[in-house]
Amino acid sequence: MRLTKQYYFDDLDFKIHLGGLEINILYIHFVPPIPTWTEINHSHTGYELHFVPSGRGVLSANHTSYAITPSTFYLTGPGVYHAQKTDFHDPMTEYCINFEIKRRKAKGQDPKIPPQELEGLERYLQETTFWFGSDTYNACDLFERIFAEFQAKRLGYYIAVKNYIEQIIISSARYYMGRQEAAYTPPYKTLYQSRLRTLDTYLYQDYAKTTALDTIAKNIGVSPRQLQRIIKEYYKMSFKQKVTSIRLENAKNLLLYTDLSTEEIAERVGFSSASHLSFVFKRQEALTPYQFKKRNKHVTDRAPML
Repeated sequence: MRLTKQYYFDDLDFKIHLGGLEINILYIHFVPPIPTWTEINHSHTGYELHFVPSGRGVLSANHTSYAITPSTFYLTGPGVYHAQKTDFHDPMTEYCINFEIKRRKAKGQDPKIPPQELEGLERYLQETTFWFGSDTYNACDLFERIFAEFQAKRLGYYIAVKNYIEQIIISSARYYMGRQEAAYTPPYKTLYQSRLRTLDTYLYQDYAKTTALDTIAKNIGVSPRQLQRIIKEYYKMSFKQKVTSIRLENAKNLLLYTDLSTEEIAERVGFSSASHLSFVFKRQEALTPYQFKKRNKHVTDRAPML
């Protein structure tokens, strides 16, 4: 997307929570390449992230001049006076986010996010008031996506823009950190969650096999009695009921979307015989497999599911 005019959004309510911090977005703007563009010496009570995808100019900050070139990124924090002037012959374009950081009264953070990650982000965001360097994390691409979302206004665009802003702010903290590697690991599934995943594999992929409960329990690493409790708690039914339910659902799909006989379907999904399949069908659906297929004949016009 190529923007050709200035955009300035200061009335949208975006608040991003990072641990004990609340980041309140004050405005987002885009400035196209205007040869006479100049900003006189000024400061803000909040933070400004400046990204220059193209063009050249000069930044004056902290009594020092900095040459702005394509892919420049710089931060100005509270009370940092700065001025900038574009190159008349190669005017720069700029994306900018202005935000303030507040301490939240109640953290309410996601317990799965490593606390070291949140603490690191808080520290770098609060302690850094000026930084000048290159956009090594391609945050300009995220800005382009933000403005594309604003223009298209498709379903979910507010959430998408908020996520992009969060990524830009996280990227800015990474600039300050350099190539320093994070000294923590992401959360992993608990043993209980891993066992459920393995159990799901047995039940939904191997449902046609006559795998004994004891065998599954051994592979998962629990006793048969523990496994029965897990299945009852997770699926709200017994092991036998769950296997029968899965087999029945797959039999329904084969009845609706294939021309297989009842005998073939029974064998494929794990029932001992066609008569066994018919017995379960009549008990659960009050219909025989043939009656079920005939009654639902209208759905066979849809695209096959198998």
